[in-house]
Amino acid sequence: MHPAAVFGRSAAPYRGITLANGRVDQVNFNDCPLLPFDGMPTMAVPIVPGTAAPTGVGETGRPPIAPAVANAIATGKRLRSLPFDLAAWRRAKLRHRKARETAPMPFARPLAIFAAATLLALATTAEARTREECERDYKPQVGQAGKDVVWVPTPDELVSRMLTMAKVTAKDYVVDLGAGDGKIAIAAGKQFGATALGIEYNPDMAKLAQCLVQAAGVGDKVRIIQGDIFKEDFSKATVVTMYLLPELNMRLRPTILAMKPGTRVTSHQFNMGDWEADETVEIEYRSAYLWIVPAKVDGNWTFRDEGGRATFTATLTQQFQKVRGDAAMGGNRNPVVGATLRGEEIKFAFNDDKGQTRTLTGTVRGNEINGMLRGPGNAEVRVTGRRG
Repeated sequence: MHPAAVFGRSAAPYRGITLANGRVDQVNFNDCPLLPFDGMPTMAVPIVPGTAAPTGVGETGRPPIAPAVANAIATGKRLRSLPFDLAAWRRAKLRHRKARETAPMPFARPLAIFAAATLLALATTAEARTREECERDYKPQVGQAGKDVVWVPTPDELVSRMLTMAKVTAKDYVVDLGAGDGKIAIAAGKQFGATALGIEYNPDMAKLAQCLVQAAGVGDKVRIIQGDIFKEDFSKATVVTMYLLPELNMRLRPTILAMKPGTRVTSHQFNMGDWEADETVEIEYRSAYLWIVPAKVDGNWTFRDEGGRATFTATLTQQFQKVRGDAAMGGNRNPVVGATLRGEEIKFAFNDDKGQTRTLTGTVRGNEINGMLRGPGNAEVRVTGRRG
């Protein structure tokens, strides 16, 4: 239904429907241009019971779209006869103008008034080119109360540093939790070329942020939605940014830890309790933290070489990105040392039964670790570990 509505809204300004011998002339509208997102008016698509047969003039929901748009912006009354083309619209507009000149009260239906207001608001938003223009209807105040936090924007320099810490690139999908005026999402798209989504609970702030997205010229990359960060699904993000309170960070922590290993998470000012940050920076007494979501590696592992021969076993425990344990190669078990876990990448060393140091460098993929085991003389063998 929604794609049909999008297509219908795009076709309405450009193509008419004409009839010949009782049949529709137009075979399809494939050559009709699609409107950009910033020029697309909002339209509700209710689903209601019905028994009418298909009309044969397009996808379900298409036929009423063009008349609805025309009614909203020009005529104030429904057009009920075909062909509904540019000439018909102009005739209806002329009738509407004459009626308005003689009528004591405006004679637009409520639905048309609402749709016209929506179109006007969207047009105003789409045409905004500066922050001042975007703030004509709503201007937030630093320190104003929100759902869970007050609004205090992150300084530009710190925004850039947070995104740089996370090594954001054009391949990333950045989600900003508690987007405010959208500045972090906008910076991700404008400075780093990333696709970005901002989630903001305050509908007025979300509308302002989306206006600022358009003013910044990143409407093709960045989107701000009104939503609750504890209900919206942001599991596909490769980078998560936030400026929340410590207790909110802790509420989000289980969700973040369940995300794909390697997801980068950066926070302004507040940490996540005993999950220590992988990196920390300070700029003018403000802190920025970076975490890399770690893979789950705790358990008993058996490593084999490419021929299927067992090479060593390891028992690992972890607390977030910190890994401990022991390993055995040839009989004796020795502690693993120098263990690091950064996303999916793991590295640790241990001594074999002859006292020689072995070092594993690998990548975690669920219940497998694939990598190289380096031994005396830097000789390496490819190994695969399986948890069981």
